[in-house]
Amino acid sequence: RNIIFKVIFMFSFKRVEGNQSLQGVFMKILLVAVLGGLIGCTTTMSSEQWESANYGDRLSQSEYVSYIDRSVRGVLIDPTSMRLSCGDARKGWAKKLRGNPQFGWLVYCQVNAKNSLGGYTGNKHYVYLFNGEKLMVVIPNGYAKLGYDFGVKP
Repeated sequence: RNIIFKVIFMFSFKRVEGNQSLQGVFMKILLVAVLGGLIGCTTTMSSEQWESANYGDRLSQSEYVSYIDRSVRGVLIDPTSMRLSCGDARKGWAKKLRGNPQFGWLVYCQVNAKNSLGGYTGNKHYVYLFNGEKLMVVIPNGYAKLGYDFGVKP
């Protein structure tokens, strides 16, 4: 983390010389502060946490995809146009940034479907966390803006 922060810091202040405006300098300081704060918010799990976590039973990939397919189709304007692509379930965790991590099987999916004008909206990214048969967390597109964090077991 410290190396990343130092590189960002050096890059941000590389051109603070001569006739650069005070507003430009202020914006660089603000950028460094925000990026430093984000870097400080990342969550890392120790090997003990990974080993002692309860992930629940792993379901088959088709069971995860079937559940996700049914849940997403129910909220689409044109469910027949849905294109769903999901990665393999992996051991992982998810949490609100100020909460405790919940462990389980993490499934990353992309969904594309038609909107009310008949055009495809582009892929929206979702992360699902299951513990056994129970859905624990759904992290929608734009998860970082909504205060979520997640990770998979290395």
